[in-house]
Amino acid sequence: MTTVLGAFDKFKGTLTSLEAGDTCTRCFCDLFGFHRARVVELSDGGDGFLSSLTRMLRLKIYRATVTGPLGTPVEAQYGIGTLPDGETVGVVEMASASGLHLLQLHERHPLYTTTKGTGELMRLVIDRGCKKIFLGVGGSATNDAGLGALQALGVEVTVEREGKRETLDVVRGIDLQHIVDLHVKNDDLRDVRVEISCDVTSPFVGPQGAVAVFSAQKGATEADKITLEKGMIHLADLVREKFHRNIAEMPGAGAAGGIAGGFHGILDAQLRRGIEFMAEASDLEAAVRDSDLILTGEGCYDSTSDIGKAPSKVLELARKWKKPAIIICGRNESVSREFPVYSLVPSFSFEEACVDAKKCLNEIISMNERSISDYLQRERVKNEI
Repeated sequence: MTTVLGAFDKFKGTLTSLEAGDTCTRCFCDLFGFHRARVVELSDGGDGFLSSLTRMLRLKIYRATVTGPLGTPVEAQYGIGTLPDGETVGVVEMASASGLHLLQLHERHPLYTTTKGTGELMRLVIDRGCKKIFLGVGGSATNDAGLGALQALGVEVTVEREGKRETLDVVRGIDLQHIVDLHVKNDDLRDVRVEISCDVTSPFVGPQGAVAVFSAQKGATEADKITLEKGMIHLADLVREKFHRNIAEMPGAGAAGGIAGGFHGILDAQLRRGIEFMAEASDLEAAVRDSDLILTGEGCYDSTSDIGKAPSKVLELARKWKKPAIIICGRNESVSREFPVYSLVPSFSFEEACVDAKKCLNEIISMNERSISDYLQRERVKNEI
């Protein structure tokens, strides 16, 4: 065996995709005699989307102060790069400006958070001459259906309360049920193509929708959920009536508090599964095909990891090309037994794994050297038969 490939998602809050892949592949080279290590950075559209595309698209990274989830200023980033056909493209990671990680636990309240800062980043990209934007969504603190971002881009949002109409400067989740009109006032938006990388397939509304599935982790109470869902249903009806697009049951429209549905309904943004987009951009299949062992994983490997998250795509390609694969993660909550899984917890405490994840990764691989060697030997024999 000569080449080991590391294709990891992030270990949230501890290691980036690149750091996890680099740490594990180096250790495998040292312990198991691989001559070459290769790392492909991955993201399913959430945290790490911008950094994962930086090398692929040769992005120039810019910093900007924008509106955070609670309306206070935050420092965020966006990138400008070039596609293979020469077209200039902007890359925005929603979590940078509107992410849940920007809030303390007691500050989480999706009725009162906004995506305005994400829209401000996109406006900066447009003002730099980009006509195409890759928007990675996920890890958001919001449930405003992207109306905060759309308002920042130039969509006029009018609400009516107690018989009085007003045009909003900041749109939050609590405002959705009061919206009576939406107007795209900036003509340049009609020429901009937005491609959204989603990390889920949830529809806009309903029992599997944005509010039902994800709002609780953003701080919503049961009463809040009723208010938010009422607003989302109202907005879906308004979008269908005014823009003739049905987002209510559209797969993926509920991603990141409904921003995917809002952008598709009003600006005709295109939705793609985040990992499918990333796999294509990085030519992941060729990397898997040309490697002898595949390493993948993420911070918490659970049932969702097998249905659309980054590791699932890596393992799908490993099956296709009949490559041995090993999953290395922070915590294993999956029942899958197709590939060997090695997790930091419980061999290390959760706190220890978070404080020095690189050290723990090296040690968990070393601790399981015999088991891994046996697996590699079985795979060699299988391939020789």
